Amino acid sequence: MAEPIAPFGNHLPVRLRFGEGAIAELGDVLATEGSSRPFIVVDEIVQSLPPVDAALAGLGEVARYVKAPGEPTVDDVEKAAVLLAESGADSVIAIGGGSAMDTAKAARLIEGQCG
Repeated sequence: MAEPIAPFGNHLPVRLRFGEGAIAELGDVLATEGSSRPFIVVDEIVQSLPPVDAALAGLGEVARYVKAPGEPTVDDVEKAAVLLAESGADSVIAIGGGSAMDTAKAARLIEGQCG
């Protein structure tokens, strides 16, 4: 039987942007926040949509975890956390639905606790 997880706390300050065209603000949001090395968690289905593709291309070469469809798995979170730790990112951005957001938040939590 696995050891129980000890209680812990974490504060993840997040800013959410929703709605048609919100992705076009990504570069400006990163600049306002002072982020020059974002780590992106993006839904696989969403990443190739023209507005998302254009916004990501505008960022240049950034660390990215592409989240497969479906609820996040432990494996998804662990892989994303490793990439996040290796990336030297100064922000974490989730693009897509709740699955991408949950994966990004959990990866940040793991990286923050272990990184």
